[in-house]
Amino acid sequence: MKKLVYLLSSLFLLSSGFTACSSDYDDPPEQPGSHQNETPTDSIGGFEEDSAQLEPEFSEEMGNNPRYADNHQTTTEENGVVITRDAFGGIKWIIFSNDIRPTTAAELFSQYMGLSPDDYQLYYKEENTWMTNPLTVERYQQLYRGVTVYEGCYVVRFQNGSVTDANGCYIKVENLDITPSFDEQTAKKIYAKYLNVPIDRVGTGQNEDALMIAEFPVKKGSTEWAPRLVYRLNDRYINDEGSCFIDAHTGRILQTWRNYVD
Repeated sequence: MKKLVYLLSSLFLLSSGFTACSSDYDDPPEQPGSHQNETPTDSIGGFEEDSAQLEPEFSEEMGNNPRYADNHQTTTEENGVVITRDAFGGIKWIIFSNDIRPTTAAELFSQYMGLSPDDYQLYYKEENTWMTNPLTVERYQQLYRGVTVYEGCYVVRFQNGSVTDANGCYIKVENLDITPSFDEQTAKKIYAKYLNVPIDRVGTGQNEDALMIAEFPVKKGSTEWAPRLVYRLNDRYINDEGSCFIDAHTGRILQTWRNYVD
């Protein structure tokens, strides 16, 4: 029964709220339309919009991040603590079956992940006091120097004053320049140019900043991934919402995909 409650809580939290935590890699990337064959001659915000910039750098590769592949994960147990790690060594699941448990998320993050309070923020908290053993669920968003890390989040569950388990994803970010080379308005112009639509049709996700950090292959076809500073933007056309990532340093469109909103 406890496992069922934990599972239901995890599914509810991971499927709602902050979009930077939600996994969009299950949706097939959009194949470029005819507008990609255009060769614009003007420039926007100092970035020459040639065909190389407008054509997304990545497509199918975005669905192949080994971080999310079950066959690349490993599970170990030591002193009553079960830890499942992804292909890059990040903790996906941690379950405490012993009596020595962290009493706060801060203790959990520090002891098992080496994180400081500047690396995350509490985004959501739910207390199920109706249960025989009340369950508290907290959701944390990963940050890097104050910038949201896309897909970086953890759900932490507590009972009887201590952590029972946690699951999520931590993306290692080091020495990344978080100063964009152009502003959000320029990024919107680039995406609008790609879509060949008015700029007022381009917006940002609900409850999120457009500027964030996301993982991409270090080059096309590579199995090695690294974080980049990006703008995430949406095409707000009703019933046909699309999204994109634009490199905030180069102005290159990195990926587009379709959300298929009914």
